[in-house]
Amino acid sequence: MPAGNPAARRAILTRARAWAAREAIDKGWFRTQRSQLEGAVSMAAVLATAAEVAAGMAFLHARAVVHGDLTGGNVLLAACSAKGPNGFCAKVCDFGLARSMDVATRVDARTYRAPPSRLWHGCMRLAGTVTHMPPELLESGVLSRACDVWSFGILLWEMVAGCRAWASMTHAQVIHAVIVERTALVWPSAAPAAYVALGQRCLAREPRDRPTFEQIGAELAQMQAAIA
Repeated sequence: MPAGNPAARRAILTRARAWAAREAIDKGWFRTQRSQLEGAVSMAAVLATAAEVAAGMAFLHARAVVHGDLTGGNVLLAACSAKGPNGFCAKVCDFGLARSMDVATRVDARTYRAPPSRLWHGCMRLAGTVTHMPPELLESGVLSRACDVWSFGILLWEMVAGCRAWASMTHAQVIHAVIVERTALVWPSAAPAAYVALGQRCLAREPRDRPTFEQIGAELAQMQAAIA
C-alpha cells in the first residue's frame, strides 16, 4: 500500500471492502421446528420445505460451491409473503465450511481447521456434523457435491421421522454404524413411497449413485403436483 498517498490507501480499502447481506429470520431453525412434524405429518409442508432447501443447494452447486455442513441447524425459517402450506420459507445458511469446486469435483476435507469440539477420526480431523456425513467423508475426508446430497437425504428422513438422525448414538457409534455396519435409517411406514425412494437414493453409499439437486427439485415438484 502506498505509504504517503492517503487517496490511494482509501481506494485500496474501498476495493477490499466486504459486504454482509442480512435478512430478518423470525421462525427459528429447522432443527427446532422439526418436532412439530411428529404425529400427523403434513406432506405438503414437508415437500414445500424440502423443495426450498433443494433449490438453495442447486443454486450453490450451479456456482461450483459445496456447502459441506447441511443440517437442520443450518436451515433457517423465515415468514414469507407467499402463501404456502407451512407458513414460512426455508433458507440455507452458515457457509463456514463451504468449498469452491471450480478446480476439482472433489476436495480433501481434512485440510479444514476444525475447532477442538469437532471430530477426531483416528489421526484425521474432520469438520462438520457427524450425523450428516456420508461414508466417503467419514472414511477419507473426501468432500464433493454428492456429500451435500447425502446430508439432504438425512434431512428428508428427519422431516418425516420427527426426530434427529442417530439421536441416541455417540459420534463413534455413528461412524461405526455408517462405515462398518452399513446401517441404514428406517423410514416411517407412513411416508409416501416416492419420497422414501428419493431419500434412499440420496443416501446411496456410492456418491455417483446419488441424484443432483436439479433432479431432486424436479422429483419434489412432481410429488407436490400429485398431492395438490
